[in-house]
Amino acid sequence: MKKLVWIMVSTAAVLSACSNNQAISETPKTSGTTNESASPPTMNASQEQQPSQNENDSSPVHLSFATYYLSDQMKAAVKKYEMLHPNVDIDLLATPSSGKDLDEVLGYFTTFGTVGINANTVHQQAAWDFLQFLMEDQEQSASVSNTKHGFPINQNAYDLMAQKIANAGKLRTEFDTEVTMKKGMPDQLKSSLMHANHWNFTPSDLDLQEMIYQESESFFSGQKSAEDVARLLQNKVNLMLNE
Repeated sequence: MKKLVWIMVSTAAVLSACSNNQAISETPKTSGTTNESASPPTMNASQEQQPSQNENDSSPVHLSFATYYLSDQMKAAVKKYEMLHPNVDIDLLATPSSGKDLDEVLGYFTTFGTVGINANTVHQQAAWDFLQFLMEDQEQSASVSNTKHGFPINQNAYDLMAQKIANAGKLRTEFDTEVTMKKGMPDQLKSSLMHANHWNFTPSDLDLQEMIYQESESFFSGQKSAEDVARLLQNKVNLMLNE
């Protein structure tokens, strides 16, 4: 079965519109696919010259724009469009996988923290019991607050958090901007999280980052080739991992 891989960039979006019980949908080309590339919709000459039937219609139009990431420029463009078209209501939803089966879409997620068990420990069961304790409803719910970002991995704790947000009617993002919750947003968000089934692990190590910064200077100054710098970094990273 071919799997469509969605890349988390601003251009990976699905735009759907519903007006007068008529649906209009368009899927732009994705940034990356496996075994299959999406093509933009085609339009013949007669379609290009024919004006829309609702071009001058002032009846209400509801747009749902689904994307994993929306830049400040795009947000400003959305607000400007809404001002120019008072009859248009736009929802910003994060679910590029609408209409797809769970096994057909690979969503990516990162973690704020990672825990694990040393394979060589003689206390694996005790360590596993402790990890289970950390994942329980009460402990996961206690970690939910208005000052932390992200979502709990415990389903019950997530449902509790989502209910609190729905009751409040708004939430504050990590960029300190306030978002008003609209109808359908909680369900769309949960759908996106359910499709986030691929762990995109990016280790954070300040020593490693500093090493890369220092060694890359010799490349940008012209003292070493990219291959030499990469080889040197690989050796140093191996030494660091073996310590």
